[in-house]
Amino acid sequence: MVLTPEMIKWNKMIEEQRKKDKNKTFNEEIRVDVQEDIRDLYNNLKKNLLNVGKDIKIVQQKKYIAFKVRSSFVDVEILKSYIKCHINMKKGTLKDPNERTRDMSNLGHFGTGDYEIILKSIEEIPYFIDLAKQAYDKNS
Repeated sequence: MVLTPEMIKWNKMIEEQRKKDKNKTFNEEIRVDVQEDIRDLYNNLKKNLLNVGKDIKIVQQKKYIAFKVRSSFVDVEILKSYIKCHINMKKGTLKDPNERTRDMSNLGHFGTGDYEIILKSIEEIPYFIDLAKQAYDKNS
């Protein structure tokens, strides 16, 4: 197959865009469209997660924020009007008495773990922290 000048130009454009996308990383400041109450929710969530243990590190990933000890125990995606959290526990191992988590074991998602929970208000944080402590204990 012979590449025409248009095909070569098109391939260069695609390659340049891939390089730009590869260099983009997620960080807490990128999402300017996030509602103010969700920013407050994340700051409160982060403070509570860091209080779970003294050895927790925050690692910025491309699409989410990982809270780690030896490995990630909770991954957080900050979306426009809510926060999506993934709890790094295998299906069937998390004690969720109110059954608020969603089984993600057979679904693709950003982050690690088989459980997902959506947070929309500060009042939901204490219940989530109880779930996150289980993953912290398993991963520390």
